[in-house]
Amino acid sequence: MFTIGEIIYYFILLSCAMLSFNHSNKLINGINFLRFALTVAFISEFINEFVTYYFIEKSSIISNLYLPVEHICYTGFLIKNTSDKWQKKIMKAVGCFFVLFTLWFSFSYKKSIEYPGLQYNVNCVILLIWISIKMLKLEVTTTIKITASPIFWLLSGLLLFYSGVFFFNGSYGYIKHQNPELAKDLREGLNLTLNYLFYLFWIYSFLCSIRLQKLSTQQSQASY
Repeated sequence: MFTIGEIIYYFILLSCAMLSFNHSNKLINGINFLRFALTVAFISEFINEFVTYYFIEKSSIISNLYLPVEHICYTGFLIKNTSDKWQKKIMKAVGCFFVLFTLWFSFSYKKSIEYPGLQYNVNCVILLIWISIKMLKLEVTTTIKITASPIFWLLSGLLLFYSGVFFFNGSYGYIKHQNPELAKDLREGLNLTLNYLFYLFWIYSFLCSIRLQKLSTQQSQASY
């Protein structure tokens, strides 16, 4: 049922989800959005594997359901890390429009039969815009190096992942329909590699957060 590559992926994803619960909320704004996204991602991946194994024709339903959840979570996280009030309003409005659009397109127009390649690419473009803006406005302090900042690695992981997925998903639905075996090979090769890098970046981010939390505790104890 699972390939070696998928087993490695699930192990990395589970490790990432568990680490997200092991640090202070003060170090990463909006961490609860990420925790929820990681938990839902882990559960939905297993459900998707089960559905795909027993009901191949319905294998895209989970992907269509998960996409709006993913968009809400990552948009919510980015809003929490944005100070500009007008940008927040725009992000919320665009997020609401996208969720309504993708649900309508998947379950009314497309009947959730196909993999949501178009919807995912729209999701990628929207999130890449918000991520890029945040990266450009990322604050650099003299006390913490940029490479030790948890938010830097979280944003870098998102930027890398969605940049790669944008090019992959555009053709995945068509290839899956024409040649399921080739689509499976591409997923295991390119898409799984992107997921590996994405969650490894996040794991490192959470480790940075834990390290900073311990450093802060030690400094507090030393001041007494």
